[in-house]
Amino acid sequence: MCLLVIETDHLVRDNLTHHLRQRGFTVRAGQTRASVTRILEECAVDVALLGLEGVGREALEFLRIILATSPKTRVILMTPPDCLHYAIEGMKMGAFDDVPVPYDIDLLCAKIRRAASQRARRTKPP
Repeated sequence: MCLLVIETDHLVRDNLTHHLRQRGFTVRAGQTRASVTRILEECAVDVALLGLEGVGREALEFLRIILATSPKTRVILMTPPDCLHYAIEGMKMGAFDDVPVPYDIDLLCAKIRRAASQRARRTKPP
C-alpha cells in the first residue's frame, strides 16, 4: 500500500511519516502542488492524508488535483477544529473521510486501512 502525506508543516509531516512507517506503511510526503502531482504520477497512491491546518482553502485545491489525477485514491482529511467548514466542503467534493486533529494514531491507521480496502474493492474487475 502506498500512502501520501500532504502537510505544509514539515515537523508535523516528518513526525507523522515516521510514525506511519513504524506501523508498516510505505509513505511518500509532499507539500507543494508540483511534488504531489509528481508522486501521483510516479506511483499508484492508495490513500492520501491531506492536512487542512494552516492552508484551508488551498487544501481543497490539493483535493481537486488528487481526484483529477488519481481518481481511485482515497483522501482522508486531517481536520483541526477551526477548519471544520473546509472538511465539510472536502467531503462534498469526494474526500473519503476525515480525522480530527490532534489525531489518535491508532484511529488514523484504522481509517487508512479501511480506505485502502475500499480502494482495492473498487479496482477489482466485476
